[in-house]
Amino acid sequence: MFVSRTDKYSEKIDAGVIGRKYDATKALAVKKMKAAMPQQIFVENMVKQVCDGVSTILLPYYIIFGKEVAMLKDRHNAGTLINEL
Repeated sequence: MFVSRTDKYSEKIDAGVIGRKYDATKALAVKKMKAAMPQQIFVENMVKQVCDGVSTILLPYYIIFGKEVAMLKDRHNAGTLINEL
């Protein structure tokens, strides 16, 4: 069956098609987020303990950095981790 370019484009912008693709990935995204949340909360609490007394304006930057370090730690071993950091 031949599908024209206009048909492909119409399918890409069709709200129904987009909605079905979103629904298909939403469950997986929620599952991954639920699995990652305990570690994210742990890292955030550790950063808050270390940064006790730091201005609240700067705290989010430290939390983001802490989460980035935790992500790299999960992906790399000791030697590569040091190079990445």
